[in-house]
Amino acid sequence: HTEFQNLYKESLSKEAESVKTYTLPGRRKQEEVSLMDLYTELMVVDTQFESTWSKNRHEVLNRGELHAKVLKEKVHKTHERIRDYQIFRMSYETNEFPLTIVISGVPGIGKTTLVQKILYDWAAGEHHQRFSFIFLFKFRDLNDWKEPTSLAELIVKHHPCLNDLDGLRKVLRKPENLLFIFDGLDESRTSINFKDKPLHTYSNPEHFTTISTIVTSLMGQRVLKGCSVVITSRPTALESANIKSVQCCTEIIGFLAEQRKIYFKRFFSDEKVSMEAFEYVQQNDILYTMCFNPSYCWILCSVLKSYFTKENKHQQHPKTISQLFADFICNILTNHKCEADNPRDLLTSISKLALYGVRNKCLVFDDRDMDSFRIQSSQFLSGFMKEILQTEESFNRLVYTYLHLTVQEFLAALSPLLDTTADVTELLNKADSYEDGRFEILLRFLSGLCHTGTCDKLTETLGPLSVESICKVIDWLKTKTERELQQGNNRDLLNTFHCLYETQNTTLIRSTVGNQKSLKLTELNLNSVDCYVLSDILTCCREIESLDLSESRLGEEEFSKLKPGLNNCKIIRLGGCGLTAGCCEDLSSVLSTNSSLMELNLNYNNLGDSTVYYLSAGLRDPNCKLQKLELQGCDLTAGCCEDLSFILSTNSSLMELNLNDNLLGDSGVKRLSAGLRDPNCKLQKL
Repeated sequence: HTEFQNLYKESLSKEAESVKTYTLPGRRKQEEVSLMDLYTELMVVDTQFESTWSKNRHEVLNRGELHAKVLKEKVHKTHERIRDYQIFRMSYETNEFPLTIVISGVPGIGKTTLVQKILYDWAAGEHHQRFSFIFLFKFRDLNDWKEPTSLAELIVKHHPCLNDLDGLRKVLRKPENLLFIFDGLDESRTSINFKDKPLHTYSNPEHFTTISTIVTSLMGQRVLKGCSVVITSRPTALESANIKSVQCCTEIIGFLAEQRKIYFKRFFSDEKVSMEAFEYVQQNDILYTMCFNPSYCWILCSVLKSYFTKENKHQQHPKTISQLFADFICNILTNHKCEADNPRDLLTSISKLALYGVRNKCLVFDDRDMDSFRIQSSQFLSGFMKEILQTEESFNRLVYTYLHLTVQEFLAALSPLLDTTADVTELLNKADSYEDGRFEILLRFLSGLCHTGTCDKLTETLGPLSVESICKVIDWLKTKTERELQQGNNRDLLNTFHCLYETQNTTLIRSTVGNQKSLKLTELNLNSVDCYVLSDILTCCREIESLDLSESRLGEEEFSKLKPGLNNCKIIRLGGCGLTAGCCEDLSSVLSTNSSLMELNLNYNNLGDSTVYYLSAGLRDPNCKLQKLELQGCDLTAGCCEDLSFILSTNSSLMELNLNDNLLGDSGVKRLSAGLRDPNCKLQKL
C-alpha cells in the first residue's frame, strides 16, 4: 500500500509542480514555471453561495461587489478567511471533518490553480496528509467519456500508474482516507442535478453507470461512504445543479488590495513604474474593481506596460473596460499581423464562436464547435490564435477556451461589427431580454465599441467596422435609456448608465439623460463603481436638479465616489441610505461647494451627534444656500444641540429643520432655543 502510494505521489508531484504561463501579448510563448514561484495566495472565505449572489447580475460584477463587502470589517464576522491548507480542517461547530466541500469562484479567479496547490502540497508531504490518496477529475475531460463506466475505471484511466486492480481495491476499502476532486462543474455538458436521486443505487465502485450518477453518489455518500469530495464551479452553475446539501461551502474572491499591489510589482520589473501603473488603476474604479481576478490583472498589466514607457507616457491611457480590451486585442493583432492570411476573417470566426458561447453560457469548446464556425486546427499554429484561444489536450482530443471570459465577451460584442450579415438590433433585444446577467458585460462592450477613439483603433488594425451596426447600437441605447427613465426600473436604468459611460459620448448622454429634471434610483445596493458612473452622468447632465437615492445602500467609500456629481443638484434625498458619521466631511464639502443646493434629506441614517459638528462647517460657509435640512431619526441627542444652535444663529438661509425621532430631551431643546432666538435665525418650520 505504501509503495503504491509513493508511486502515485511521485507521478502526481511531476504533474503539479509547474504551471503553464505566458509573457506579453505578441511576444507570448507558453512556458512552464514552478507553481511555487508563481503562486500568490488568494482570498478564500467560507460562505453560502445561495445567499451571496444575485441571479440577475453578471457573475464577475456580482463577485466584485461581494469582494468589496468582505473587505469591510463588519462582514468579516460572517465571512471567515480560510487559508488554502485549511480547507479540509475540522468544523468548529460539529467537531468533525467536512466530507462534502464546494469551492466556487468566477472564471479566471484561480479555482484550478488552488486545486493544483492542494495536489502539490499533498504529494510533497506538506499538508492534507490525513488522505492516503487524492484523485482529481476535470469535468471537461469527462464530457466525451464513453458511458457506462465505473469509478474504478475513471481512476485507472486518469492515473495509469494505478492500473493494478488488486492494489486499487485495497485503496478503496478505506474510503475515509480518500479525497475525490471534481474540477469545473460549470464545464460539464451533461446536466448534473444533485437533488435528483438516481434510478438505481450506485454503491459498488466497480459497477458501471453514468458519470452523473458516480458524481452525485459520491457527494451523497451512497458509494464509498466516508470519503471526502470537493467540487469546484462558477457560482451560477451551483444554483442550477441544486447542490445545496454540502457541509462546507467556500468561495475564492481573489486578491486583497495588498495582493493586487504585489501582483503589479511582480509584473513590472521597475518598481517605480509598477507603482505609477497601480496608482493610475486605483484612481479608476472601473478598472480597479475587477482587479480581484488574477486573469484580469494579467490583461490589465499587459496593456498598461506599453503606456508606462518614456515614448508613450503622455498617450491617453484606457479609461473604460472597452478601451482596455480593444487595446489588448489590437496588441495581439499588431504583433501577429504577418502570421495569418486574413486576420479579419479569422477574428470574425472566433468572434462568432465567442457570441455562441455567451448565448449558451459555454466556456469550453471542442473540434465540433470549431468545424461549425469554420475554424481550422492548422490555424492554431499561428501565435495570433494562441493568444486568444487556449488549447488543452484531454484524452486524445483537444478542447479550447478563451484566455478569459471577459476576452470572450469582448470578442462576442465585436462580432456584429465585423460580420456585415449580423442583425445587431436582434442581438441587442435578445440580450436585453435575458434576466440572468449573461449579457450584462457584452452590452457594455457593444456600447463602448461605439466610442470614436476605440472604433478608430480597431479599424486601423482590422479594417472598417460596420458603421450601420454602430448607429443601430446608439439608437437602441437612446431608446432603452428613455424607456428605463419612464418605467422606473432602477436596476435596469443603472445598467444603462454603465453602457452610456462606456460610450464616453457626452452628446449622447446629454441628449438622453440631460433633459431630465429629476433622477430616482431608490432601493438599490450601490457599489463604488455604480457611484463612480452615476457621478459621471450627473456631472455631464447639469440640468438634473433633483436626485433621490432613498433606501439605496451607500457606504463611506461609495459616497466619496458619488460626491463630485452632486455639485449642481438643488434637491438631494439620501434617506435610509446607511450613511454614518464617516460620510460627514464629504457631506459638509457638498454643502460648502454647491450653492444651488436647497434641500438635503438625511433621514434615518445612523449619523450621531458628531455629524452635526461636521455639517456645521459646511452650513456656515457663505456659499451654502440650503433652505431645508432633514435629520429625522439620525440618532441625535442633546450632545449635538449646541452645534445645532450655532448653525441656526449663523446660517441665514435655513428655513426648515426636521429633528423628529431624535432623543434631544429637555436640555437639548433648551440649548436649541438660544439659536432660535438669535436675530440671524430665519427658521420658519421646526
